[in-house]
Amino acid sequence: MRGDGTTTRQMQAAPQGAYYIWVNNNFSYPKHLAHKLGRDDLKFIGPEDLFRKLIGTERIVVLDHAAHLSRQDSDALFEHHQRLRMRGLI
Repeated sequence: MRGDGTTTRQMQAAPQGAYYIWVNNNFSYPKHLAHKLGRDDLKFIGPEDLFRKLIGTERIVVLDHAAHLSRQDSDALFEHHQRLRMRGLI
C-alpha cells in the first residue's frame, strides 16, 4: 500500500521547510503524500533543478530513495551538506 514505505519515513523525518528531491518533475504524488502526512512545508524539486536551487540557500535537502542524481549534482549536494555542517546547521 502506498504511504507506508521509505518515502513516507523520509518525509516524516525531513526537517521543517526542507527541499525534497523527487524522482522527476511530476510532483502530484509527493505533494499529495506530504499533505496527507501534514508536511505541506516541504519544497519539492526535481533532480535536474538541484544544482540551480542549491546556489545561495541554506535549506536542508532530502533526497528521495528512488531519485537518481548525475555525478555533478551528487557532488554539489555533498558540498552543500558540508557547508551546512560547517555552519552548524546540520
